[in-house]
Amino acid sequence: MSYEAIICKITNIQKHPNADRLNIGVASGYNIIVSKDIKEGTLGIFFPTDGQLSDRMCHENNLFRHSHLNKDTTKQGFFEDKKRIKTLILRRAKSEGFWAPLSILEWTEADLTTLKAGDLISELNGQSICNKYFTKATRKAQGNNKAKTSKNSLRKAQFIDFKEHWHTTKLRLMINFIPEKAILSITEKLHGTSGRTGLIAPKEKKTWRTKFLSLIGVNKAPKYQYVSGSRKVVLDTNRPENGFYKDTSFRKEIHDSITKIGLSPGETIYYEIVGYTDQRSPIMGEHGLTDPKLIKKYGKKMIYSYGCEQDSQIPYSIYIYRITHVLADGSIHEVPYHQVIFRCKELGLNYVPVLKQPFVYNNNKEELLGLCERLSQGNSTLDSKHIKEGVVVRVEAPGIDTHYKYKGFHFCELEGIMKNNDNYVDLEEVN
Repeated sequence: MSYEAIICKITNIQKHPNADRLNIGVASGYNIIVSKDIKEGTLGIFFPTDGQLSDRMCHENNLFRHSHLNKDTTKQGFFEDKKRIKTLILRRAKSEGFWAPLSILEWTEADLTTLKAGDLISELNGQSICNKYFTKATRKAQGNNKAKTSKNSLRKAQFIDFKEHWHTTKLRLMINFIPEKAILSITEKLHGTSGRTGLIAPKEKKTWRTKFLSLIGVNKAPKYQYVSGSRKVVLDTNRPENGFYKDTSFRKEIHDSITKIGLSPGETIYYEIVGYTDQRSPIMGEHGLTDPKLIKKYGKKMIYSYGCEQDSQIPYSIYIYRITHVLADGSIHEVPYHQVIFRCKELGLNYVPVLKQPFVYNNNKEELLGLCERLSQGNSTLDSKHIKEGVVVRVEAPGIDTHYKYKGFHFCELEGIMKNNDNYVDLEEVN
């Protein structure tokens, strides 16, 4: 999964309520703490959370907290050795990433005058600027999956029409690309693991017989098969443990249940799996809380259960967020939002909770971001025992049908704390 910084101006600068040398501004829709000498409208570079700066970036700009790592060893920065960009609260004000003026890139010796607002970069003039952050345990799990890549690649080639769900980009980085009068729908973003199941015609090997029949205009009707997978991996239903979680089989159980319900030929449903595995462990782990207000409301530990019971016969649930169809010409038809809901009801399957029904976008960016901020706060609509992860905005317009995510501040803060543990495995980055 890629990670990029965005070139943007700092706006809406206000005095930090509890620090004389700091101000609070807005960069690409995110609240950012900056030094008091930054002027309104200054063009700079913004690094969202979930990333890390390169070693050289921190060294050349004296950003390391441990000064011996800096170019000027007499200066001390605020980045730890891992160089992570995190959501944090500094003197009771929130900061949702890291912004700096373009001068921070001078060490690359690039022509900075060519950079303009909206540019996305992770390197400049051949120099690495930033990258996606992974814990050691996540990287190890990714490495283990690479050993199974060859078999999975064969299954992917066989089911070439079984498409992966695209990476959901952050709304605040993409909001300038949403066209006016687009139809928007907002749903709750569920903190689970992705799944997909389709009734797909596998690609068959061409033999001399099939080639001859094709030449004389005789083509066999396609034979459709049910196939399931995670975001990246195609499930081998004969050996469901391959490429999935060790000692669990809940994906195979879901595959079998959808097969019994029945899909249309060429149809693929995309869903989030939430709750607990068949081994009764939380699918997305648990968050240890330190904020007194959150502890008072949710307890010292918070599990994203979404109404699922750990000891029930089926301790997990699935929620559909997207449906596609493979058309006769091989192209992929994106099922419109209202038809996704109708189809889910027809199949008797859950769909992700709707927070805002389809509405016409009036090109008011601040209004849309404010709406998403409000909707991303508070309890999950499915379970009062934990917070929302955030929201997803579906964008439908001529030639466009995509999803953008907006994560809630408290969730980002807790996720950042969780990733301080090198043993934490981000399942979405693995599977």
